[in-house]
Parts: sequence; structure tokens; C-alpha cells
Amino acid sequence: MAAIGIHDIPNELFRKIFTIVADQPPQGGSPSQRVVLTHVGKYWRQTALDMPWLWNNIRITNRPKTGELKEFLTRSKGIKLRITIHFLPSSDSASFQIALAPQMRLALAHVTRWGTLSIIGNTRQTGYVVQSIISSGAALESLLTLEIREEREEYNHDTVSIYGPFTFNPAIFSSLVLRGARIFCSSQICLAGITSLALDYSLAMLDQAIPNAMAIPTGQQGQGVVAPPVLPALSNLSITAGPDPFALPNQLAFDVSSLTTLKLAGFFGSTPAAGDEFHRLAIALSPRTLIHLELTEVLDSAWDGFIESISSETPRYPNLQTLTFRSLDLQHMDINVPLAFPALRNLYLFDVDATNLLGILKSAAGTIWASTVITVDGPPA
Repeated sequence: MAAIGIHDIPNELFRKIFTIVADQPPQGGSPSQRVVLTHVGKYWRQTALDMPWLWNNIRITNRPKTGELKEFLTRSKGIKLRITIHFLPSSDSASFQIALAPQMRLALAHVTRWGTLSIIGNTRQTGYVVQSIISSGAALESLLTLEIREEREEYNHDTVSIYGPFTFNPAIFSSLVLRGARIFCSSQICLAGITSLALDYSLAMLDQAIPNAMAIPTGQQGQGVVAPPVLPALSNLSITAGPDPFALPNQLAFDVSSLTTLKLAGFFGSTPAAGDEFHRLAIALSPRTLIHLELTEVLDSAWDGFIESISSETPRYPNLQTLTFRSLDLQHMDINVPLAFPALRNLYLFDVDATNLLGILKSAAGTIWASTVITVDGPPA
């Protein structure tokens, strides 16, 4: 067989290889893999420069590479940018503003091209980034996705940070991810286009009460900020409760009538009150439109609250097709499970002892769930 030279590789395959290599994060102080590709030879360099999507993944850190950032912004041409602002561990944490300021100025000059924005850092660092964006007067009109992840040793519902006011274009802004944070907006409708919402340790975002949730923070009333928001397009909701005990809102801050996918995780509680709160949440988040439901580590009283929510002659989830139980105690399910989920087609059981549940299903075999596929990933270790 004749040897195949590098120039004989089909251009489509060559570009695919470039894309895979470019996604690898840089090691230490070494240049990005994307930069390395352009130093191999003239053919490689020209191929890389002809791929603007190879350069639109912009990473800003407290270890600045301003020259590289300029090159990426130029080489990405006019396409949407994926901006990640990530604070790396540093022995000189006080100087992060000096390191970030010139990079933020460069990135903000292209704010009309921002498609996704991820901010990862502690409270002080994240606050600096958000304030830099807001004080610049930049409206995030082109943004599709916002992610704010506060990194802390402990998360407390009473000290969840709040950021804003943000301005989004409801016609295109569709995804919001928050960890240990909450936001508010410049108008009630700026979140109206959201289809996906993920809240980790950010249960305050669910509350309709002001100044909780996506609402007017104390001291900012009268500044044109409106709350609560409306999320008529929301179809995918993920909530991780985090610290014990969890506290749930008295009234949800948004409509869930279009919800199709729901993931709930990390709900613990040892008191009847905790069970009552989760029972109330489960009922509030059970529209007839729901198709996929996943519960992970919903334990003790919270699990009892869920069981109570589906213990009725009328199915709580009449159209549910996929149900996932992960890291749960399934030994106490004194309910008619097939009746509770009459339309189920797929049941996934991970890290659980499924003996009791499978016994319930076996007794109903041939009458209900005849076409349901059950996947068991073994009992817990």
C-alpha cells in the first residue's frame, strides 16, 4: 500500500482533526494548541486561518495572554464568540483586576459578537467581571447562553450573590446556568425566551418574592428593574438544592406549563417540614407536558414528600415517557408505580437497590408498562 502524505488527507477530515486538537486546553504557560497548529508549516497555517470557528472560543484568565487574545479575536472574523472568564488558582489573588482589565477591554470591544458567556470564580472575582460588563454600558443583545458559577468552599442559601441588571434579547437568549448566584434583569420580558434553566445552590431564583429571585435587589427599586420574570418558553429545568436544610419558595417565580424535562438533585431533609416542602415543589413542577424526569439523591423526608406527591388515583405525570432514579432509597415505595406513570417507556435505575421496585413492576406485568424498557445499573456499592 502506498504511503499517504499529509496533503492527501481530505480537507474535511483535516479540518475535523484541527477542531479536535483545538479543543484541548493549554498546559501551564504553553501556547494554545490552536497557535501550535499554525507553526507546523505553511499549509497547516493557512488551513487554520481559513477556519474562523477554530478561534472563536475565547478564554480569559488571571494569567493573561493579551497578544494571543488579540489574535483570536481577529482570526475569528465576524462569527459568534464563546467567552469563558475563568479565575485560575493564584498565589497573588489581589492582583486579578490588573490582569483582567486589559483583556476585558479587548473582549468588550466585540460584545456584539458574544454568543455564550461563562464566568467562573469566587464572589469578588465574579462581581468584578459583571460590574465591568454593566459599567461599560454593553447590552448583551447577541447572547444565547449565560453561565455564572461561583466557586466556594460552602454554599449557603442566605448568602447567594445577586448580579445585574442584565439586558438580554428575549428573541435569542435561551439558556441560563447559575451556581451559588442569582440575577436580575432590566425588564420583565428579557428572560422570556429562556428554554433551559439550571440552578445549582441557587434556590432563591425560584422565589417570586422581592428582593429574592430574578427580582429587584434592596436599594435598586425605582431604577427601571421589573420583577418577577415570565418564562413562557421554559422546557428544561435542572435544580440542585445543595446544603441541608433546603428552603423552598412559597410561590414559583415563573410558569412551568411548557416544561418537558425536569432534573432534581441534592434534596436532603430529616424533618416532616422538609418533606412537606418537597411535596409542594414536586406538585408545582408537574405539568402535564412533562416527558422526562430525573431524581438524584432526593433522600429521607424529601423522598417521602415525592412519594406523597404521586400517591393518588389520578396520575401526577400522565405523559411521562422517561424516568431516571439515581442514588435513591427505593425500599419504601408503597404505591402503584405503573399507575403513577402510565405512559412510561424508559425507566433508568442507577446506583440503587431496585429489588422492591422490580417486585412491584413484576406483579403488574402484562397489564401495564408492557412496552417499557427498564435499565438497571446495579445496586450501590
